[in-house]
Amino acid sequence: MTHDLDDVCNRLDDIKKEIKESRFVFWPYLTGFFLIPLLFDWTGDLWHSKARYAMQYDVPTSSITVADKPHDCAFLAPPLGEKHCHHERVVTVEVVVHSHDTSTNRPIVSYDDGKTWAWNDGYAGPSDRHVSVYVGWNKIDE
Repeated sequence: MTHDLDDVCNRLDDIKKEIKESRFVFWPYLTGFFLIPLLFDWTGDLWHSKARYAMQYDVPTSSITVADKPHDCAFLAPPLGEKHCHHERVVTVEVVVHSHDTSTNRPIVSYDDGKTWAWNDGYAGPSDRHVSVYVGWNKIDE
């Protein structure tokens, strides 16, 4: 009877050793499975950062507004499951130019970088140009 019990114990030790060895091989794959999607998500966030838009449009980061990504299309958002939609970033640049009409000296304003002008009688400041960048999200149904 003791001989059989020793065989069982030895076999259990062998199984324990195999499990430990297989975990060493398994964990790098499992880690890569979760880490690679996170890296793609982080690099996308880095590419669409305020610093990038500040350099691209030559504006201070205080003139950039980035909306939080909605989670209503996420697989794990209630109700659980595929929502058949996704969100894409939409970048809107608004260039506001304040100036004065050359003939009447009345204040004028342009919201399209000087293409069209409107009277701005409530403005008493100097002529200037202000660029603001808004990064929002557009929901795409699939």
